Amino acid sequence: MKQDGSYDRRLAENKTKIRKSLETPQPAIALSAANALRVWDVTPSIPERLPEKLLRESRKIELPRIPRALLFINANDEQSLKAAEKLIRKLQDVRIVLTSGSISEASERLNRRIFFDQGSSLVRSFGIRQVPALLFNGETGPQCAEFPADEPELVLPYLRS
Repeated sequence: MKQDGSYDRRLAENKTKIRKSLETPQPAIALSAANALRVWDVTPSIPERLPEKLLRESRKIELPRIPRALLFINANDEQSLKAAEKLIRKLQDVRIVLTSGSISEASERLNRRIFFDQGSSLVRSFGIRQVPALLFNGETGPQCAEFPADEPELVLPYLRS
């Protein structure tokens, strides 16, 4: 294989595939675009097979405050990127989490570090079904809001000052 060059071709192909998968990871869950505002309290997920006494006690535990807001967007959607740009101007300390799309393109456009929800674990944990979505500290604890990409200002009244 080395003599006829097929080894080098295959190595180059594999490097390209790996680079592409790192640049644009495959989303585990395909999320649709939000078309209405939906706000909910984030609740802890507790296994139902715990003894009854522990289940009752676990319901009394308050969730900790989150250190910064997380904005979940689909970087393949132009409207989601525009919504992120608007919210970044209003919320200085927000982290961008992609559910789909190119990490480097989103990072370059938004001029900040971008995270990717690998395996959609965060989306599942917080109950997000549509994007864009914002996880933030509400009045009573962590809350999440899905909102239409063309109306990011809908979530601003819910944010603590």
